[in-house]
Amino acid sequence: MARKSAAASFENAVASERNRMQQQLGDQFSELAANENYIKTMRQQVLNRLIDEALLDQYAKDLGLGISDEQVRKAIFATTAFQVDGKFNNTRYNALGESDGHDGRPICGGPA
Repeated sequence: MARKSAAASFENAVASERNRMQQQLGDQFSELAANENYIKTMRQQVLNRLIDEALLDQYAKDLGLGISDEQVRKAIFATTAFQVDGKFNNTRYNALGESDGHDGRPICGGPA
């Protein structure tokens, strides 16, 4: 089951990278996507990034480093970029996330 999950995570990461590159390059991406070597290289780069992230996560865990979900939530709520009139605004938070490629699902579940 873990193997399926890892494969699905990889394919999702590849799809996200393709979407990011499509947005960044527009019509030029179609030319690149037709190049088999480019796609192979992109897939390898995504795999390398996922491996690096997993290794960093494991290293942080081994060192006893971590942050709770509540600490992350508090930091997000305190970020002025996500506030309107001095209060956290989930609509603003999600709008800023969407502009950075977030899929639009609510992230914090905070008040709008």
